[in-house]
Amino acid sequence: MVSPRIASAFWLIPLAVAVGFAARIVDSSNSRPANTSIPQSPDQQVKKEAIPEKDPSEAAALNSLQAEINALEERVKKREHVLAQRKKEQQPFTDASSLNHKGLDPEQWSNKGYATPYESVETLIFSAASGDLQTMKDSLVFSPESESLAKRLFEKLPNSVRQEQGNLETVMAMMTIDQVPLAHAQITAYKEITDEAKEVFMLFSSNLDSPYSVKLDLIQFPDTTWKVLVPPQAISEYAEKLGVNLENTNFE
Repeated sequence: MVSPRIASAFWLIPLAVAVGFAARIVDSSNSRPANTSIPQSPDQQVKKEAIPEKDPSEAAALNSLQAEINALEERVKKREHVLAQRKKEQQPFTDASSLNHKGLDPEQWSNKGYATPYESVETLIFSAASGDLQTMKDSLVFSPESESLAKRLFEKLPNSVRQEQGNLETVMAMMTIDQVPLAHAQITAYKEITDEAKEVFMLFSSNLDSPYSVKLDLIQFPDTTWKVLVPPQAISEYAEKLGVNLENTNFE
């Protein structure tokens, strides 16, 4: 007969085998590298597309355009400082109701509103002298043709410029401000085209520059206010100054 001690030993054999097998499973699991992952199917794998490199010439053009816009912003900001300094140094003056007679210097221009063509003109050149972007935007209106060109120009600006400026009206106002000289101004002629359309001829002059003549087209809105019409050729000139080809240039 088998003694009780030997019998109990037989019961321990299966238990030892089970413990050993479990220990091997745990050891095998711990020995797997930490960065080992379950292979993904082709549908689950994310494919990284190669990012095309920018054409060096296109990148250079973009940088040049960005630099020109930045310089334009600085010139607009400096106008307010220049006008403020001139006003501080000038002697008291008698305000004039329009630019139609002896003309006015920049220190005497003011925001007259848009009730008459003369007042609209003075408001526009006041906003140019003082770098007032909002008033300049309020002073301008676009014909269908000029608006189409302006939109094309704005769309061809770099994304960074479009996001910074917000809309084409701001860019057009900046460009217009940059074109108005800080000089003595006088309306030299006035022509009625229709009851709702007028032409105003102006002369800018200073001791530093040759006389600068310009024609402004004004139109009257249903609320009877007058605004200055931005001609298509002005948009083309703005594009040329910025180095933007309205035909095929495309910045991303």
